[in-house]
Amino acid sequence: MKQKLLGLVLASCLALAGCGTPAGSAPAQSLPSPAPQSTPAPENTPTPQSAPATEEESGPASADGQPQVDLTQMGANMVYAVVYQMTLDPAAYEGQRIRVAGEYYSAPGPKKTYFFIYVSDAAACCSQGLEFVLEGAPLYPEDYPEEGAQVVLTGTLETYTEEGDPSLYFRLRADPQDLAPL
Repeated sequence: MKQKLLGLVLASCLALAGCGTPAGSAPAQSLPSPAPQSTPAPENTPTPQSAPATEEESGPASADGQPQVDLTQMGANMVYAVVYQMTLDPAAYEGQRIRVAGEYYSAPGPKKTYFFIYVSDAAACCSQGLEFVLEGAPLYPEDYPEEGAQVVLTGTLETYTEEGDPSLYFRLRADPQDLAPL
């Protein structure tokens, strides 16, 4: 008998509670979603500007000639991450003076030879190349390091397009004396 009475009470409670809203009342409003939490950027992460930097905005490369982004002072994973970010958004780094260390390689193209410094992540499984061009009229291969040599380069990042190709490319433009062996 107690079980029947308990079942009847539970059924009555469910019937009275119901799932719908009472007639004439407004539907319940949803709670606002919490604001996304922002995390501070690591202190040694270069913060690219959202728009291409002009010389007036970022100032000259540096009054003392120091780079604005010095990849030689970062760990291998951070260097790889910053270079990868440059490949995704080179305009954000345009006009900035950048120092990088890595392996020198050249690649002959249909109209000219391209020059690169490759940087690897800490596991040395992934690498990214930064193209560079030396100002003036350096002779190739006489004025360049041996293939695979470890070098350091300081140059200004610029974007460009090739004739007949709408793709946007980027490279470091440097004086020949800014390319040195490690």
